[in-house]
Amino acid sequence: MVVSLILNSSIIFLPLLKTVYLIYTSHADDLGHDPTQTELFEWTHTKKKDWGQWVDERPQNANDLFWAELKRLEEERAALILVGALEPPPISEDEVWVRTVGGRK
Repeated sequence: MVVSLILNSSIIFLPLLKTVYLIYTSHADDLGHDPTQTELFEWTHTKKKDWGQWVDERPQNANDLFWAELKRLEEERAALILVGALEPPPISEDEVWVRTVGGRK
């Protein structure tokens, strides 16, 4: 993530980059794996004192939109498998995230 942030941006503010890197690495340590975009989004858009409480309505709506679309795509994929269609390609959470919520702002 940090590498793509560096490569895809023409202007990088060092304090922001350091903050993103610290959030990413500390969350990776907590989870035991590199965090996904959705995990980082939740980590950075929920209140720490009231875990699970979104900071406002906008990130909650974005998160709800993502999970609804992911569920729809998984159900569609499962239906294709049931009817004997060729193995559909796996669903990429990152691609669904970018299509529904958008990429880096």
